[in-house]
Amino acid sequence: MKKNTKSALPIADFIVVIIFSCIAAFSINLFRIDLLQTISSRNVEPVGIVIIKRNIVQRRLEDRVLWDRLTNESPVYPGDLIRVTEHSAATLHIEGNSIDLNENTLIRITRSPNNESLQIVMSEGNLSITTTEVSGLISLNINSREIQPVAGMKLNVTSAGTGTRLQVIEGEALLIEEGHGSKITAGSFVAITDDGFSLEDRAVAVINPVYNAHYLNTENTPFAVDFLWNKINLDSDELLRLEIASDANYKNILHVYENLDRQAQAALTNGPWYWRLSCKNPTDPYLTNTVLDEGRLMIIDGSGPQLQSPAPSSVFRIKDESPVLYFNWDKAEEASSYILEVCDTPDFSAPQIRRQSQVAFFTLTWLANSNLGPGTWYWRVMSVFPPVYMGSPSFSQVNYFRVEQAAAQAAAQTAEAQSLSEWLAAEIPPELIPIPEPVAPVLLLTAPAHRAGIDGLTALRQRTVFTWECEGEITRARLYLSRNPDPFIGQPAAEIQNPGRSISVNTPNEGTWYWNIEAQTANGFTVRAAENRVLRITPVPLLSAPVNLQPARGQNITMRDLQARRNIGFSWQAVQGANAYIITILQQAQGGRRQVFRSQPQTRTSYLFDDLRLLDKGTFIWQVEALNRRANGTIDQRGNIAESSFIMDIVLPGPILIDGSGVVE
Repeated sequence: MKKNTKSALPIADFIVVIIFSCIAAFSINLFRIDLLQTISSRNVEPVGIVIIKRNIVQRRLEDRVLWDRLTNESPVYPGDLIRVTEHSAATLHIEGNSIDLNENTLIRITRSPNNESLQIVMSEGNLSITTTEVSGLISLNINSREIQPVAGMKLNVTSAGTGTRLQVIEGEALLIEEGHGSKITAGSFVAITDDGFSLEDRAVAVINPVYNAHYLNTENTPFAVDFLWNKINLDSDELLRLEIASDANYKNILHVYENLDRQAQAALTNGPWYWRLSCKNPTDPYLTNTVLDEGRLMIIDGSGPQLQSPAPSSVFRIKDESPVLYFNWDKAEEASSYILEVCDTPDFSAPQIRRQSQVAFFTLTWLANSNLGPGTWYWRVMSVFPPVYMGSPSFSQVNYFRVEQAAAQAAAQTAEAQSLSEWLAAEIPPELIPIPEPVAPVLLLTAPAHRAGIDGLTALRQRTVFTWECEGEITRARLYLSRNPDPFIGQPAAEIQNPGRSISVNTPNEGTWYWNIEAQTANGFTVRAAENRVLRITPVPLLSAPVNLQPARGQNITMRDLQARRNIGFSWQAVQGANAYIITILQQAQGGRRQVFRSQPQTRTSYLFDDLRLLDKGTFIWQVEALNRRANGTIDQRGNIAESSFIMDIVLPGPILIDGSGVVE
């Protein structure tokens, strides 16, 4: 008998509708609660703002359900839960205190138990806090332990599953536990665990750069960052290793500096960088490096944005109504606003217009009311950055445009000028009629851009193209390239007669160079660009030091080994960008090191050393340097030297003797 399902289907549909209706009602109620709390939060006084936000930074108001994204200059309130996701960062300004939050960090802003000051409750991640003499009171709460900073203090805190590490860089802080306070002075490291806290006995206190440092690079060349630190309970002969990577996991380490004492300098391009300092294990120097401190820094281009429009040589014609000018330029990363300047001279000695814009464009209306009459006008833009960035931004390169009168108006003025000249001819003798003086044309340097930087390796391999423009008829010209800030003074390094508007020149050596063009026009003017341009050639970067050196450091080579092989094999890992290598062997003696062998550049990543007569019993240092050579043998690029050591463990009282059959005693 067939079962009747007509009554079952409507009941099932009804149940499904009821369930989804309840879910929808619950979601709408959550949204209503969240919306009401958002509206009510507008009546709460904010305690600070977001100065810098990079990538995804989220905030959830107290008792709210949903997360929202923070932007630059977003207010923050008591009770806010702030989350910084991976590959993100944020800087908060709370009552005069600067708080840097690194990626994967979670904090809550709340009131202290006495309700007299603010408190940052840190759950996980990494943050740094800087206080000033005039900033308001703020404290940290980490694992139910309170840290009270004092005015003029800088500290870093890293919290992970294994515990919390606190470093006081400047000033001092008070760590309170169970009602008792312990003072932490500058340079101290404190490890905080569930069992309590303790001072680390071996550490380094990094003075510069500060944690999460922000730099402005205005030169379009690699930015020099000075690393300075103090050793804490480290022996004077314990040398450190500085590694700098482009990622937080150090999978892409681009700079390595070995055998450092208390300082180093790195030339870094724009972008985020991660660094760490480490030293060998004190009980066994051949074990893995122990990380003593690490941090993060950001370098931003502050040389001025690229100008888009008006394009160079643009012409705007005034008709009955004044035209509208649209200024547009590239958006600068991390810029909070922009300053636009317009002037009738390329040196901007007295700008007719100076405006500040929050976006990367500006609309200028009613040209007649803007003091921009007919003629040539120059404009430039400077990016404005938050105050946490160190350094001052510079203006962009200068572009220019022309303003002309429309044909009808120009014709009327021409007719008026003609009638005036006719009247003058009738009333005044021709020799007394004033003749308008000719105007000198403007000469502009177009490339390389002002303060442009050329990589040292590129400079070796390519010629530099100089270009310039001038509206007048040029009869003679000369290009000057000099070390002198005024290339027209003294003997220039290069003086090229009658260059075309584009000329290719052998790139000079590394350093700062100044260049300009001097030209003579057909009507007798001598013109130069209003500003000498700066060109910087960076040093040729060193290739990375080879790794995986064999023999490994401290390896013993016995007489049995020599009798079996009759040579010593050296090998290493190939270095990117290298096509040759030089091997050097030095003997360690009481008076220092003495070179006993140095090879010619060779292409292989291994070398068989068979002139064993040069070796004796004792310790030897062997080094390998990567090179990049041209086909003619000229070395374009040298490298960092990697070194290892081996011990000749032989029992001979004298040097090793070699005969035709091999090694003999």
